[in-house]
Amino acid sequence: MTLNVRNFQNTARQAEQLNRMGNEFSIGQGNQVQLRQPLNPPGKWTSFKASLSNVPLLKHFSGVRQARAQMDEYHQQVDDLKVSNRQVMQSFMLCLQNEFGPRIADMAMKDIDQTSGTPLTSRTVTRAMENVEQATKALKAKNNFTMMRFLENSTTGGLRLGGEKDMVGLFLDKGINLHGKSQWQDGLEPGPAQCLEKLFRLKCQDLPEYSKGQISNEQMVTIANEALDLLKEIQDQDVVEPDQLNTIMANKTKQALSSNGLISSIRKELVDEKTFGLLDRKNP
Repeated sequence: MTLNVRNFQNTARQAEQLNRMGNEFSIGQGNQVQLRQPLNPPGKWTSFKASLSNVPLLKHFSGVRQARAQMDEYHQQVDDLKVSNRQVMQSFMLCLQNEFGPRIADMAMKDIDQTSGTPLTSRTVTRAMENVEQATKALKAKNNFTMMRFLENSTTGGLRLGGEKDMVGLFLDKGINLHGKSQWQDGLEPGPAQCLEKLFRLKCQDLPEYSKGQISNEQMVTIANEALDLLKEIQDQDVVEPDQLNTIMANKTKQALSSNGLISSIRKELVDEKTFGLLDRKNP
């Protein structure tokens, strides 16, 4: 079985249900994430007797030798468990990286000791997943701001970094008439403009980088150009009057659709309109 984050989350929930939050995680056969009781050290009396093994006159007593052997065995078990704990921690980190990307994984584990052999527990998993949620929200908010800048920059101003492009710049590159205005929306009817903006946002949100990293300007330019090409393709079909197409696009933009669903829904309605127009009502 291939390990994933859900395996660790399920084991963490199991620990909570069993009130075993302090139990340590281990990985058994078949990559099963399991709970393990913490290793308890020998008692103080055993530790004291073991310390007497350093006294020449006492080290040969059987009780002292037994206590020393118990302490040596305990320390060996601790060393072995530290190796196992590091492997478990590394497996959890790899699962986080595979699921959420390296950036989120690093943010999730930033305050968690991964190298000294500290055991992974349900508390650690819970804290890491809370960090994942916070980091994901932060990255989405940052990408939303980047998308907003791309859409809201105008010919008269805006926040542009060196070499960056934006939507209004693409309109000018394509020779789309803005009718003397400064916003790219002025080059389209309201329906197509709303549709283009929503499609752009949805396509950006479909990118893995939206929740795992940073969307690049190059990616946004590619998405915007593809959305503009789709919009032009739909407009060039000339199936309905511009006013009707404007209404169709405005209505579809208000619906909760995916990026692919938005375009499919518009195309389907245009096909229906074309089919309806070709029907002979007197002789269907």
